[in-house]
Amino acid sequence: MPFCLDNLVEDRASFFAAHWNSTPAVFEASDLPAEMLTEREITDMIDCGLLSHPYFSVIKDGKLVNPAATVRSRVVVGNRLNDLVDPDAARRAFCDGATLRLNQPDHWQESVYRLLEVFTEEFSAIVESYAFLAPAGSREQRKRPAGTHTFVIQLEGASEWKIGGRATPEVRRYGLAADTVLYIPQGMFCEVEVAEKSSLHLECTVIEPNAEETVRAISEAIIERIGKDPRSTSHHLLPTAEKTEWIRTAMGRFLGEPDLQDLIARAAALQARRR
Repeated sequence: MPFCLDNLVEDRASFFAAHWNSTPAVFEASDLPAEMLTEREITDMIDCGLLSHPYFSVIKDGKLVNPAATVRSRVVVGNRLNDLVDPDAARRAFCDGATLRLNQPDHWQESVYRLLEVFTEEFSAIVESYAFLAPAGSREQRKRPAGTHTFVIQLEGASEWKIGGRATPEVRRYGLAADTVLYIPQGMFCEVEVAEKSSLHLECTVIEPNAEETVRAISEAIIERIGKDPRSTSHHLLPTAEKTEWIRTAMGRFLGEPDLQDLIARAAALQARRR
């Protein structure tokens, strides 16, 4: 069977019924794509020195470190390239307790790309990936944009998450070991702790269209429908009252039997264009 959401949340139907947009939950992942990211692969990429900002960033105490502190210029095949990772600076930051983050590794890592395809096919939303390599003993409050659903996939090591907020007023703890998945609904805060060994996890985020984008999608669809009416070519000749009644009736018919999948797709497209 092809890799799908069931491989991440055990049972898709049960997940949406019991947890989606409501409560955090931990699942056992099964049959993850081969050759997922490893700590060794990340450190080799850093040592190579060709990883560039903004694909690479450093987080310390929950805040992004100024990129100027961890990048350098290099001449590669006769061309000077700026914003390349400084391996020594990145390693010093990691040893000092900072977390190394790879932004959108799906752009170059095939297994992450295949994983993200699952979310792209499942949700009409913006989906993105981030890999976090955190040192032993680190603790970090994770800031998430409004409306962000997060799937945390523990790849190596272990981590412990404290989550609270809208759906869970009391803070709860969730432990992750390798090949486990944590779902965090939108509207919740979280803090991640790493104990004895370094931890590598992947975060796949799902950001659905907001209310404004949804309204714009509805307006776009209504205007498109009205534009197909023969009267649209001579609407300027219609009395205002007649024109208003025509548009009101058209809007009522549209909203009475909307094509929800089309509206969702339109809203997602508007969202993508505004990113």
